[in-house]
Amino acid sequence: MYQVGVLIFPAVEVLDFTGPFEALSAARDGAGRPCFSVHLIAPQRRPVEARHGLTVQPHFSISDHPALDLLLVPGGYGIRSMLQDEAVCTWLQRQANTVPLVGSICTGAWLLAHAGLLHGLPATTHQQGKEKLLQLDPTIQWREARFVDQGHRITAAGVSAGIDMALHLVVRFCGLEIARATAAFMEYPLKA
Repeated sequence: MYQVGVLIFPAVEVLDFTGPFEALSAARDGAGRPCFSVHLIAPQRRPVEARHGLTVQPHFSISDHPALDLLLVPGGYGIRSMLQDEAVCTWLQRQANTVPLVGSICTGAWLLAHAGLLHGLPATTHQQGKEKLLQLDPTIQWREARFVDQGHRITAAGVSAGIDMALHLVVRFCGLEIARATAAFMEYPLKA
């Protein structure tokens, strides 16, 4: 079972993290066993108020989570504060040295760029966040796409594109048949 961490923080965009959380959590192998164990990780282990007032209890903090196979950084208005949080940026850089795949949804790409994790790579973000992304790292090769998979980095465009990216990850880690079954369960079109 792959261990997935999803960073959450105040004013995180709800669908940015819940869409991928649902798609990855719903993926089951032929025997009905989960393919992924998905953990919500916050700067501190206390409730986080996401955008629109949704309060979420993280499973772990950045200092006590398990080893990860995949780390996703969603976006939203609160990403601006995360850019100023040195502890989170340092944690993200350390994770990038050990986690095989680090990705983002929406303006979560800003945090990856700020941490130097997208340097010289093709990437995407929410269309309204493109200018800021390129200010943070002018070497990024902008792509207008639902998601961009670079092997060790993956970025998704705005909000609902995170679901497309997550289903792509199900294909990548677990195979097309499991991804088709997951998408059918979610009644969501698989764009594979």
